[in-house]
Amino acid sequence: MLSIFNTLSYSEVGCFLQAALLDPHKVGVNETFFVIIKTSSHDDQWLVDFAEAINELPEIMEAHRLAGDMDYILKVQVSSTRAYDEFYKKLISRVQMYSVSACLSMETLKFSTVLKL
Repeated sequence: MLSIFNTLSYSEVGCFLQAALLDPHKVGVNETFFVIIKTSSHDDQWLVDFAEAINELPEIMEAHRLAGDMDYILKVQVSSTRAYDEFYKKLISRVQMYSVSACLSMETLKFSTVLKL
């Protein structure tokens, strides 16, 4: 991976940041929920409000806009189902949504941060 950065100029790379991958269970974040959102509004202001909400809620690890019947899926990591309920209440107070449902991950079968280049 480092060889890729050797071919780029400083202006292309900017700067290098160090990051660590943490085991969520070792830091007390034991539950992963996948939150599926459907909205009846797709106007510019709704999109701004939604973007602000997902960027300000640290429990959201990933957010994706989907093709098909559902509009968005969020990967949310929290310490417990009670903490998820608190997160849910914060989320729905920030943005109006048509429907919100969640699935609790029982087990992670695969997790990788490696991209084949």
